This record gives sequence, C-alpha cells and structure tokens, in this order.
Amino acid sequence: MLTHARLSYPNLETRDPSPPATPRAAHEPLQTIPPWAEATIDAKPRPLAPRTFADRYIQIYGIAPEDFENSLLARVRYRAANMLQPPLGWCDRRGEAVDREFVARIGRIMHPRDFLMERADFTDDPANRTFLRRRLRLRVSVKRMQDVVYEVMIRRSAD
Repeated sequence: MLTHARLSYPNLETRDPSPPATPRAAHEPLQTIPPWAEATIDAKPRPLAPRTFADRYIQIYGIAPEDFENSLLARVRYRAANMLQPPLGWCDRRGEAVDREFVARIGRIMHPRDFLMERADFTDDPANRTFLRRRLRLRVSVKRMQDVVYEVMIRRSAD
C-alpha cells in the first residue's frame, strides 16, 4: 500500500502582522518620478500610424478619403485606359468593376506581402481575359500597382 508523505509548510501564523514602522500619509504619492522622466510623461501622445494601405496613401498624398479610389486608378492604369475610359467605359462595365474591386481590396491590405494574394486574384479573374483588357490594355497595370504599394507601405512609412 502506498503511503503519502506529509508535506510540511512553514507556519504562516508566526509572521509579524504589525503594520510598517512608518505609515504612508494619504496625500503622499505612491512613487516619486525622477526629473528626467517628467518631460516624457507630460508629452502629448503621438497619433497611431495609419494601418491600411488606403490610410497611408491618403495621408502621404493629402487627398480626401472619397477620392482615394479615383486617384489610385488614375495612377496605376495604362495611359490608353486613362484616355479611353470615358468613351469605352460603357462597353466594358465588368472590366471597370474588376478594376475598382481590385483597388478597393488593395486599399484594405495591412502589409505589402498581402499584395501578392490580391494580385493573383486580379490576374485570374475571367473578366481580365477579354480583347479590350489583354491586347488594348484598358485595365490597371499590376506592375504599377505593385510599385505604388511598395512605395507607400515600405519607403514612405520609414520616413
């Protein structure tokens, strides 16, 4: 038969329950702050850095949030797409929607590595396989979008 060894604990009742020798007054601070630390305590809190690509883009280029999509589209479309979009926009409505969806999804990324998945989704979309989009390049340039994303998320955020 197994017998359990009895553990001995120090007698907790032998401790001195008397209060400290010099009681702290109610108006005394709990801890003193060194003089070198006072300036950092009084400093205004720094605003948090913007997190999404859209927030950073808006902050860097100084545009209104509602102008983000159009500004980025104008920056990353091929030149022919920028010039011919108003007259040809009516015949390639699905392509325009794919471009705007791509820009909206890029606006929500938090890290440059997230761009890779969004790029794959955009290039695999069947709406990008039409003659207007493949041969005439009436679409967003993925390379230009990548350059803008890395410029905003990496280079400019280091400043």
